[in-house]
Amino acid sequence: MFCFYLCVCSYWPLSPQVLSALEEDSQLSRLLACRSLSTLLKLIGPSLRPDALNNIYPEVLKRLDDSSEEVRGVALRALGLWLASLGKDYNSQLYSQHLVVLFQQLLLHLDDPDSRVQDTVLEVLKTGSGVHPALLKQEVEAVRDKQRTPVYCDQLLQHIHSLRKDTV
Repeated sequence: MFCFYLCVCSYWPLSPQVLSALEEDSQLSRLLACRSLSTLLKLIGPSLRPDALNNIYPEVLKRLDDSSEEVRGVALRALGLWLASLGKDYNSQLYSQHLVVLFQQLLLHLDDPDSRVQDTVLEVLKTGSGVHPALLKQEVEAVRDKQRTPVYCDQLLQHIHSLRKDTV
């Protein structure tokens, strides 16, 4: 419990430094910043307020275009943890514009030439499908025919459809 309290209290003073490290020229700095954010999201993500969460994802999204494949991979996993951190206090209707931006950017990377990136993005989007399935379905359908291959979009749509069956 003490560790949790320490992490929550330490997050605010560290937040600007960690987020700014995502922009560093040094690949190692960007990588460590993504890993630090992942650890923070794992430990305290669900307890962060929605506005704090919404300050994190835009900076991490930028790292999806990083020159380093390793940084890109860690950034994708951090975005998955970000989506997993959205709890009951996160009003997906109120913050739908944030989700639209995130879903659209992830869907761009679902069409990446690297199948490992595509697989990771698919898993992140599956995590996001629980947050606002109707919105994600709409965004996937809008880009499906623009992708090199619709296979990943079809898998994602099938996953979203299975979620709806489970809730009925």
